[in-house]
Amino acid sequence: MRQTFCFIFAVGLSAGTLFAQGGARATAWAHRTPGQFDVLQDKDLNYYIDNVWLLDVKGKNAATTKAEWTELNKKRVNAYCIDSYTIALNATPMGHKGVILDVGGKGQLVMVTELQPGQSTAWHTFGYNSEPMYYVVQGQGKTEWYSDAPPEDGGMPYKHYEWAKGAFWAIPPDHYIRHTNTGTVPTRVVEMVGYGVNIYPYVKEESRIGAESKDETDAARGKTLETATLSVASYKDLRELKVVPREYRGTASSFFDLAATSGHKTHANTHVSQLLRAKANAHKHDGQPWFVFLAGRGHDYWAPVDSLEAFKEALDKKQAHLAVYKEGSVCAVPTGPHWHQHWSEDPDHMLRYLAVVPRLKTMEPDTK
Repeated sequence: MRQTFCFIFAVGLSAGTLFAQGGARATAWAHRTPGQFDVLQDKDLNYYIDNVWLLDVKGKNAATTKAEWTELNKKRVNAYCIDSYTIALNATPMGHKGVILDVGGKGQLVMVTELQPGQSTAWHTFGYNSEPMYYVVQGQGKTEWYSDAPPEDGGMPYKHYEWAKGAFWAIPPDHYIRHTNTGTVPTRVVEMVGYGVNIYPYVKEESRIGAESKDETDAARGKTLETATLSVASYKDLRELKVVPREYRGTASSFFDLAATSGHKTHANTHVSQLLRAKANAHKHDGQPWFVFLAGRGHDYWAPVDSLEAFKEALDKKQAHLAVYKEGSVCAVPTGPHWHQHWSEDPDHMLRYLAVVPRLKTMEPDTK
């Protein structure tokens, strides 16, 4: 089985020239424009800490940061659904509390974090391949960021974003970041850092995706993207975001074109969806999509099967897996492909969620 692993190299430049370009981690990596960074899924924890989930905290010794970051990553939570309001948190190297969720594949870093009233994190960066996004479950605050790279290399002066429950925003790669709780209650924030493209073992193309509705075609999905894509990097309250009907899926959605606004390359499918009726049409994803539930309550059934008929049979025989969620839940489809389906159970609130479908590629088939 052949494997690919891509990095960006600056050809013909000395180390001194590279480091002089600046950037959040200029002294360590130099500033580089983010590009395709392929992340294999079968390495041990230390590999990802050393090469993918990079972290630097200002004012903290690098060895101390790495030791604390390693310990936090050892406590990753693996579950279909967790409650972001109540999940237990641990100390982080950045100074707040948090827990890392094992969702989205190794090219994703997903955390639930908490700050007490008046508390700030230390200035920190996740590196030149990092692409952070945030959603606020509870509380209010502000996020500041800056880069010391020159503008022609993608650097930005100091900026800040003030947020409250329901807010969503994205930050360009290679920036120092600081979060502050400006309210009177603890914050709970879902932090999402994209690092690259997940590489999975080969799956035949016809098994990777599927849809219950025959109207869900590439052309129909393309039309949705044309009419329901927002070129913004933040939104005040995703619970109020206008969504466009996708009848073929039984939902209404709006997509964020983060690549057009913040340099993002790893969150190619980030969208808000709302069910139009009691259930969505069944469908199948490859990779590991995951969801933050914004309003309502409901449940999913999912099954590791290869066809719609097998999924319906699993439902009939009660062999499908059940996951129950509500506002504040974070849920993830396991490594697939898996068929699954969303059901709404709240008569007073339509089920709404933020979906992140990480970029991925599959390894080439073994032709030997």
